[in-house]
Amino acid sequence: MRTMMFVVTLCVTFGGCGGSGSQPGASGPASALEVGPHGGILIPLPEEKGFAEVALESPPGAAKRSSKPMLVARFLRPDLKSALEPPPGEVSIKLEFPDRAAETISLKPVTEANSRNDPGRFASAPGDYAVDPLIGELKATLQGQAFAAPFTNGR
Repeated sequence: MRTMMFVVTLCVTFGGCGGSGSQPGASGPASALEVGPHGGILIPLPEEKGFAEVALESPPGAAKRSSKPMLVARFLRPDLKSALEPPPGEVSIKLEFPDRAAETISLKPVTEANSRNDPGRFASAPGDYAVDPLIGELKATLQGQAFAAPFTNGR
């Protein structure tokens, strides 16, 4: 009992047990458990230029349960409210699968009129991407500089 009280006292005194209370952009080997404004995985961009948010989404107008999802990446300014300018180029995601080899999926800028008025959004063609946990690597070119950032939803 004394040991338990000591541990509880230490946890309270030093700000909690476990969990780092991390903020968006906290350093680590991969972006894990950071949730963006659209519910996706939040990935800090190099040189604190902003964030990318990776998610799976149903294609517009498709029934959610019957359609194959699209991989989507949104590039956001540090405020997480507006699109990153200028937008990145050469966006792709290398997605890990539990039952087959990893696959690199190209994402294109979404420019259609019905694109949910969401500048900075890049999407793949629909495919067999519904894996859990979602583990991969986002690659893109930002202002002429290529970067790669690993991510996972940590499940």
